[in-house]
Amino acid sequence: MNDQHRPGGAYERIGRPEDVDNPHLMRYRFAARWVEGAEVLDAACGIGFGAPVLLAGGARSVHGVDLDAAAIETARATYGSESATFEAGACLEIVGRWDAVVSIETIEHLADGEAWAEHVARNLLREGGVAVISTRVRHGGSIHDTPENPYHVREWSVAEFEALLTGLFERVEMHYQGFSPPPTRAWRPLRPLLRTFMYRRMMAERDLPVLSPEEWFTHFEFGPRYMVAVCREPRQ
Repeated sequence: MNDQHRPGGAYERIGRPEDVDNPHLMRYRFAARWVEGAEVLDAACGIGFGAPVLLAGGARSVHGVDLDAAAIETARATYGSESATFEAGACLEIVGRWDAVVSIETIEHLADGEAWAEHVARNLLREGGVAVISTRVRHGGSIHDTPENPYHVREWSVAEFEALLTGLFERVEMHYQGFSPPPTRAWRPLRPLLRTFMYRRMMAERDLPVLSPEEWFTHFEFGPRYMVAVCREPRQ
């Protein structure tokens, strides 16, 4: 969510702690299931609100990195501690190894998302580590299409995202969150307004859990809005 993207644009980010939406928070809570006792990298951490969630999940420490120096200053002032540290920098330039890498809505903002996924697998994870990577789902069209969201460079379908990650990791578990409404026959000029309404309604949900494929398709007949992958054992 918070790294390099299309040149000349602004950042799509949560600017204040009070603006954190519940679905985004729940993706961090999901990631926190996998970090007990771990030294964690929170890549593209923004203002750092994920750090206390990961620490509450049992992480030994959290190190957040984000390209935006102002966001890092907010993170340090709001969430910084001996266990939660933050630095300004680009994701592809991160050096070091961690027990867990958490990358929440990062890859769709990068000009070379494949390089980021490979950097996580090859260079950032310690042996036996786990990566939790989430992104917006693209429904229809092609990965080469320009996304409607002006802050996104590329968006993946579920199949494309899973194929990318299974090419880098031996074990990939896919999970889903939120929803995209079924196709509508609404008058075309009204469709952006309807999408905005449904998205805002989703943001206000008190409970929007991240679900396994079995759980998701038991409850919903249409596609999710987000996918969250739990990745282990980088391929040699």
